[in-house]
Amino acid sequence: FEDNTWFLIRLSGTENAARLYTEAVVDFIPEMTLEAVISAAQPQIDALKKVGKIIMGVEERKDGALVSNENLLVSINANPQTKTYARLIKLAQVLLRSKLDYLVSLREKGMLSTRNGSIPLSLLCYSLDTLKERSALLAQYGLKLDTSTIRLKNAQEIENWLSRKRDAARPVPGSPVPSQAQVNASVEKNGWDNAQVIGVNAPEIVLAVAYLRSIGREDMAEYLEYLVKAGLIRAGPFEDFLAAVYNKSIILSINYPEYNATLEKVASLVHGVGATFKFKNNYEINTKREHSFKKLVDIAGPEAESLIVVLSSKQAKNLIKYDERLKSDDQELAIIKLAEQLKIWQQEFKVKLGKDISLASLVKEEFFELINENGKLLGRIKPRKLTHFDGDFHRDIRVFMVNGRREVLVQERALSKDIEPGCFAESVGGHLNLGENYYAAVLREIGEEVGIKPVHRTRLFEIGNFKDEVFGANHAINRSRYALYVYLVSPEEEKIITPDIVDGIAEAGFKAISEVKQDISRQPNKFTISFVKAFNDEVIFGLISDGFIAGHQQNKLEQTDPTRTLPSQPVPFVSEDNIPVRYRDLEGSFNSDLECILDLSLPAVQRFIPAGKDAKQLAAILNGALDKLENLAITSNDVALKEYLRQILGRVDNRAPPIIIRVSSKLPNEAARYYNPKTGIAEIIFNAEFINKILSTYQTNPGQAYLSLAIRIFHELGHTRFVSQYCLYR
Repeated sequence: FEDNTWFLIRLSGTENAARLYTEAVVDFIPEMTLEAVISAAQPQIDALKKVGKIIMGVEERKDGALVSNENLLVSINANPQTKTYARLIKLAQVLLRSKLDYLVSLREKGMLSTRNGSIPLSLLCYSLDTLKERSALLAQYGLKLDTSTIRLKNAQEIENWLSRKRDAARPVPGSPVPSQAQVNASVEKNGWDNAQVIGVNAPEIVLAVAYLRSIGREDMAEYLEYLVKAGLIRAGPFEDFLAAVYNKSIILSINYPEYNATLEKVASLVHGVGATFKFKNNYEINTKREHSFKKLVDIAGPEAESLIVVLSSKQAKNLIKYDERLKSDDQELAIIKLAEQLKIWQQEFKVKLGKDISLASLVKEEFFELINENGKLLGRIKPRKLTHFDGDFHRDIRVFMVNGRREVLVQERALSKDIEPGCFAESVGGHLNLGENYYAAVLREIGEEVGIKPVHRTRLFEIGNFKDEVFGANHAINRSRYALYVYLVSPEEEKIITPDIVDGIAEAGFKAISEVKQDISRQPNKFTISFVKAFNDEVIFGLISDGFIAGHQQNKLEQTDPTRTLPSQPVPFVSEDNIPVRYRDLEGSFNSDLECILDLSLPAVQRFIPAGKDAKQLAAILNGALDKLENLAITSNDVALKEYLRQILGRVDNRAPPIIIRVSSKLPNEAARYYNPKTGIAEIIFNAEFINKILSTYQTNPGQAYLSLAIRIFHELGHTRFVSQYCLYR
């Protein structure tokens, strides 16, 4: 794979998503090593393999073709006995990526034309003048030139075709597009050296680079920066065009005053960079990019320049990413949709909130992903202020932080807050960022609001998910689904807690849980609604005040000897009497046909006490699942994980409590769990459909059945905390 080596590969096949058929001759120019090419393409290859778009394994046919699957056929014109052939197989694998992305890249290069929904392609080599020269070079590598899809048979036809495809200039509106010869003559007449060099800080350069990045053309943005630093972007009194490509440079004309404004120059650069020899986009593609830019300018009006600067930011990209209304395979169109939506929000700020806000400032606002009343994402986003005004459901988290002295950290909300100002609130609270889940938000908010980084995950416990509806000041309505957590603070962490007073918190401090309970009974209006709800709920209050603290010696929390015998009395996560509401209707509905008792203290062959027709088979699967967990315990380098697995697998001196595995047809999700203090047994309830799938998988792939159930058991045992008050490994 040496420099200047060219390979010819014939591709044909279909792309299901786009329903396209292609037949092409591709000239591949290796601008980097084979290893670099494969490395660069590997993420796309891996992604496609996950969704089943391609199969990387290939099968050789008698005619020399390599077949991956019915969606993509790769024919390689090479001698199978040569090393080149083997290299081409690897190269073909690199090219097996999203055909749609592939076609887009061809279209950007001006090499793709469409006719009646089918796409015949003729991809030509720009560096070789004749087909004979191409054949001679390819022959050196054991390759033959396939001309069956090439309709241009000589150098003159190739040149004529290229002339039609090349984009020489952005013309003056109303005038014909000048040829490259006309452009060259105009530049040479006025003199290249006499043209003014445009600097890197020129506003048209800054804005053009920002716009190209906003539409995902980082390559064009970088190349434009390269050209300007090299002094290859110039302006002068040239005729017949607004912008043109001359050798390796971009030329702007100053002869047309009505097009000398900054944004018109940006349009010229956005058009011209695609016409350079690096990209070789045709006139239609470059004009489309130019028109998309001008449409954005029309939408933004006088705010166009300030908006363009922020559209390449991560925040702007996230606004598009998390709103289904704004998404598009065409990034230029996505940016236009975003600008249109920003204008709508800008008007709503004025009408609903009585506030004027610029489009650029609006992009920087805090945004929420909207959900329905049940917590399902709707695929829409909205600025925080409008979300609270309109009362849209969104997501947030609340955390009670308690210490070993049975004290809870209470914060007082600032009077400037639009929701429940001046009220006492949970220790930590906050909304989810775009694309964030509840758990990630908890870890982030604890770090931001009280300064604990990193959060010790074995002391973070999820209570549940709840609905909140609060009417605040200035017509604010907070409707949310919030996840409630409890975090056990170590003495070391307590010393470094630094509440973020700036972030809407007036003050914060630890107070005895019993005193807080009394304060709530006397003056409930002094606390947030969710705070009062948690402390008035016997189950939740019990978990906050006792459930997670029992047996927790804070001064020994981090020094627990992983080999000593732990107390046999388990600490309940959820007891029989306080099963979460969503599981209470399940009592008495268990299917005994699939019930097994898993006693972890017994040898493997005796662990399962089955009952019912399918229980023996399920017991065999459970046994295999436990073997998977046992192997993980042996190979893991994580001390906490290994200790936890040793305990749940009965590898400690004291007897591990048995687990009852039950199955219910009424369970709304895959699994639930609770601890029965009367029997000392942890119970895991599986959804009947989930278990039936496991049993079905076992018939054809026992290993997969073991693994699937092992993952689920491991997750559920992590919630029950039936063995140790120290180890909770989620």
